[in-house]
Amino acid sequence: MLLELTDDILGEGIVCNDKSQLVAIEEIKKQVDEQKIKSLSLTNRIQNDCLNEYPFWHAQVVENGGVVTKLYTSHYIGFCSVKGVDIVIKPRFGLFNHLISYACNIYIPDAESGITSNKTSNNYWLIALLWKAVLQRAIAMGQIPKEYKTENKNLRYYKGRLDIAKQIQVNLTNASRFYCSYRKLTSDNTINRTIRYAYKILCDKKMGSVVNDIREYDDKLAMFGVSNSPIDISDIENIKYTRMTEIYRPVMQFSKAIIQQNLFESSIQTHNKTFLAYFIDMAELWEMYLLKKLEVNFPDYEVYSPNLREREFLMEDKYREVRPDLVIADKNTGNPRIILDAKYKYYTSLGNCSRNSTVSREDLYQMTTYLHRFMKDGKGYGIFVSPVNQEKENDVHKIVGCEQSIGLVNLNLQELFDDRQSNNAKEIEKREEVFINKIKSLLES
Repeated sequence: MLLELTDDILGEGIVCNDKSQLVAIEEIKKQVDEQKIKSLSLTNRIQNDCLNEYPFWHAQVVENGGVVTKLYTSHYIGFCSVKGVDIVIKPRFGLFNHLISYACNIYIPDAESGITSNKTSNNYWLIALLWKAVLQRAIAMGQIPKEYKTENKNLRYYKGRLDIAKQIQVNLTNASRFYCSYRKLTSDNTINRTIRYAYKILCDKKMGSVVNDIREYDDKLAMFGVSNSPIDISDIENIKYTRMTEIYRPVMQFSKAIIQQNLFESSIQTHNKTFLAYFIDMAELWEMYLLKKLEVNFPDYEVYSPNLREREFLMEDKYREVRPDLVIADKNTGNPRIILDAKYKYYTSLGNCSRNSTVSREDLYQMTTYLHRFMKDGKGYGIFVSPVNQEKENDVHKIVGCEQSIGLVNLNLQELFDDRQSNNAKEIEKREEVFINKIKSLLES
């Protein structure tokens, strides 16, 4: 049974009366509570991070004079299969295509701008696209991973060290040979073999049009002697990352999910059903997109994500880590001028009440903690940014008794969420410019 949901940032929900689907949803919630489900990260800063909330849930609501059960989704997209129910959470295409293209610098062909109704494509389209995104970034920022492996060979020349036992056993009467043990630098390692195997699976699953531009890299790995044999999940989990290969950690996590999906489908064919789930955090993608947008538009400031730097703590002795999403700081002094909290939520106003569309009390208190910790000179702004329309044009307010302000400055892409075409490029650019100008005016003030 297939249940298709959509990234539900607008909080609309869908009616559900199927008991088997509700049972499956409860099982997923249980798995989340037990921290058995990890989210796949597009960056290498998160390692096997557990889901911080349910990917979907059900609730009874009053609608049209009657009580109905509705399904809602959070900020996760992805796939899971449990108790005979396959659940796909699809992104809202217009927003997702733009975010992933800009944040990860990849091209999405028009023919692949949505998930088809084919079950195989449903399971592989999204993860193939994101796998390509993290791999292309790793290729651009790093080198082809290489490692030393120990070789044991009977050579005509001496190399490395002599294996005495083998020398006596093999070359006792042959003084022209040396049985040597030496280390050889090779590209035929777990990381590269995993990339080749994941690429092969995606091509076998008719995802060639999505990952076609990886073919040249696959050919290069083959030329360097990298084999294309199946990889065990345990081999991927046991990879020892170095400073040179750390950029490939997200690639391995997505490759692992692809391999697990393939194994899962094979187990179904042999009537050995197991549990499978993988989810991607849209909030992380939203943060990546905003970071790149701000970096490009504010070259005279230091724009960075504290998540990608050394850990910061609220108290001494490394107690209570604090991690704002984004910071715009003075380039000369390093003092933060604006702290931005990228919220992939339906926040339409800063608000002074408990409506669902206003900034929550928890998020508001978190922002005040950021301002206290990072604003060294006591001046600056704490700004929430959501991808929806906001109620007030100016929703920034000064905190009583200090020189700091907190507010909402949204980058409104709301009406573009469900557009599957690429004809909104000019409108998106216009709205991005409005957002940048608002941030610029705060800096100038």
